[in-house]
Amino acid sequence: MRIGGRHILLLVDNVSSHRMDESLPNLKLHMLPPNKTAILTQDAGRISSFEAPIAKIQHRHIVDRFDDLLERLPAIPEGGLSQHGCLSRA
Repeated sequence: MRIGGRHILLLVDNVSSHRMDESLPNLKLHMLPPNKTAILTQDAGRISSFEAPIAKIQHRHIVDRFDDLLERLPAIPEGGLSQHGCLSRA
């Protein structure tokens, strides 16, 4: 962007992870007021329409992995995990 002489304005919500410590010459970061992101952003509904299916896929993956673990539990010898310090009570 610097080579093309372009300047960029980024409008971001007021989250600490969006703060920048370094300054970039062609980039201006503008933080939206606290608790106003949902009101000021026009695409919030469209973003949530993408996030919902992704969350569903992630949750399905977690459930599948847990099911795999449950299927393997009978194959673990009694005391097999505790001898390695797993599942031990402190």
